[in-house]
Amino acid sequence: MVDFLRYYDHLVELMSTNEELKKSMRGITKQTLWSAGGTITGGVVGGPVGALAGGLLGAAVGYMTSDDYQALMNVLQKLTDDEKEELVRRVKRLVGSELLNELTRWIGISANHRLLVDLLQSFLANK
Repeated sequence: MVDFLRYYDHLVELMSTNEELKKSMRGITKQTLWSAGGTITGGVVGGPVGALAGGLLGAAVGYMTSDDYQALMNVLQKLTDDEKEELVRRVKRLVGSELLNELTRWIGISANHRLLVDLLQSFLANK
């Protein structure tokens, strides 16, 4: 198996089985989306003050509602090999290592969950 695919498979497995990471990803993703949507809507309707209020309201709604974590996992599973290779390159750069055990250790640190979610969102938004 090509090296990047082994790393990619390990990343997806960790994301599928690490409950703390799942919780972090769910919370971060939904709050980001709701907050951004609220900010944009509030800004259009009420200008700068509306943007602030919309962002706060959006964050609150995001906190109280569920997100579709499985959709993210499905998108990751459907990436082409070239996209997987690019994602692996970015994750390795973020982790600072090409070793699978370092990836596992890095993901085990809850402070890194936000960094991973941000990288995934940026990658998927630009693909």
